[in-house]
Order: sequence, then structure tokens, then C-alpha cells
Amino acid sequence: MPNAPEPPPLPIDLAAAHAMILVERAARLASEIAVERLKLEVARLRRERFGTSSDRSSRIDQLELVLEDLEETLAETDAQAAAEPEALSGAATSRSKPARRPLPEHLL
Repeated sequence: MPNAPEPPPLPIDLAAAHAMILVERAARLASEIAVERLKLEVARLRRERFGTSSDRSSRIDQLELVLEDLEETLAETDAQAAAEPEALSGAATSRSKPARRPLPEHLL
């Protein structure tokens, strides 16, 4: 998108970065829920399509367009997340086992 807004700068503070990641996760989850809800609505309307007027089929087409837009947005978000591994590395390392440092010289 040529006119996409500039993302906010990444925070330096660890707590602020953590909060930012949680907000992004919540927004992504809300988007995924909206996509799933629209998929269910499209499936329901497709079942009703056989034997009803053509007005409903136009509504199905409109919902499919909205669904495609949402899926496109999610794909772009995934691509941006893959392009910015620094933002995700903090979350990935917090779940992994911490690395052990060698013992200090005075304890050997």
C-alpha cells in the first residue's frame, strides 16, 4: 500500500515493548476472529443460496470481498512480522530455556 501510515517507533524500554507486543497480539486475535466469523456467515449464506432470491447472493459476494480484504491484511501483517525478527525475538527468547553463563573465575 503506497499510503500506509508509518508505524510507531519501537520502544526502548522492555516493559513498553512487552505492552506493545501484547496490544499487537490482541489486535491480531480480533482480526482472526472477525475472519472466522465472516467465513461462518459466508458458509451459512451459501447453504441458503439454493432456493432464495438473488439478493442474498449479492450479500454473499460482498462478504467474500470483505473476507478477502481481511485475509490480505493478515497476510501483510505476517509478512511484516517476518521482516522484523527483532520485534519477535524478545517473545521467542522469553519462552525458550535461558542460556547458562560460565562460572566466574573466583568460583572455579
